[in-house]
Amino acid sequence: MSIPVHQFAQIVTDRPVERFLRKLFISQPDLETLVIVSPFIGSLAGTRFELRQLCERLIRTNTPVYVITREPVDDYHREGVAVLLRYDNVEVRYNPAIHAKLYVCWTREVAEAFALFGSGNLTYTSMQRNIELGMMVFGNGPGRDLISRLYSWGLELRTLAGTTVAKYRKPTRRI
Repeated sequence: MSIPVHQFAQIVTDRPVERFLRKLFISQPDLETLVIVSPFIGSLAGTRFELRQLCERLIRTNTPVYVITREPVDDYHREGVAVLLRYDNVEVRYNPAIHAKLYVCWTREVAEAFALFGSGNLTYTSMQRNIELGMMVFGNGPGRDLISRLYSWGLELRTLAGTTVAKYRKPTRRI
């Protein structure tokens, strides 16, 4: 279920993380960067949008992916982080204090950008079983400023005290 707030935002009460991934896969925006902030990350095996598929799609377009998560303890989290670590375009950083959940698709045209923040981790359980809540923000009207601020905040987390680098993404030239 989606409840429109205005043309620039929607409250999503039905599988918000899956909704974000669906928009990312289906709309295929001209991505500049993807930022993922999620304390827990799984491989998403058995879901419509597996993490491996996402990474493969983004490596084809040379899209940088910045991930901030907690250091994995559970097997499902180790599995998810292991998937991310395989790809050169993905940077993974750990921060034990991360509780926020934020997903930002930053695009060349701000009007195409979108973000999700809410309660959903990037896990199978969050996408298939839990009752989650999220706010989708779109890059038109007042949404532009909101997405810009969310994007900046997500990138700032990379250098927050207590954050350690699991895998650094070497800068590459975008074509």
